[in-house]
Amino acid sequence: MIPTLATFALLSIWALAVPARAAQIAVDFTGTVESYYRSVALDDSVGVGSLVSGSFSIDADSPDLDGSGTPGYSYYAMAQPPSSFTLDVGNYHFVSNEILSVNVTDAVDPSQMDSVGIDSLAADGDVATQLFLLLTGDYSVLSSTALAAIPFDLSLWTNEHAMSANFEHPAGMAISLDSLQVTAPEPAPFALLALGLAAVALARRGRA
Repeated sequence: MIPTLATFALLSIWALAVPARAAQIAVDFTGTVESYYRSVALDDSVGVGSLVSGSFSIDADSPDLDGSGTPGYSYYAMAQPPSSFTLDVGNYHFVSNEILSVNVTDAVDPSQMDSVGIDSLAADGDVATQLFLLLTGDYSVLSSTALAAIPFDLSLWTNEHAMSANFEHPAGMAISLDSLQVTAPEPAPFALLALGLAAVALARRGRA
């Protein structure tokens, strides 16, 4: 029993001491098309009320490329893959194919708004679009402009039409987000659960 407890203690120390490795922050979303300016860009499977789903993934370790020195503002650009932005609506599955950019504003004035903007060019076959997701809230939502500090909790953000897709010919749609769900990195409780399961396995091995 003593070796098992010692091993568990060492695992716990290791879990706390090892710094988090470079991680992609992955978020799934759902929404509804609230307004739509139609053209020959899309077929009849898309219209007001159409359900939308998709995801985006950003590199939390991307460097801040903003050189303006503006307080409370950061600009990030990241390659795809591993970063990505997808949108499913009607018969279409749009996948980003260019640099994904993220603009973060952590307001220093209570009269201003915090915001996170994510955009990229995307396509489904010959149909191209520019995907743009914008989250805005009061100045207390963000504590910094670091990507890892962004809370992707829809209840904290106040704007109604948080996403848009603009097409050629022209056409475009405004989308109201219904949900945001972070799928990676793994939440801390699950990491601790994995550690506990490893300890149980060690204990059983010790009794064998």
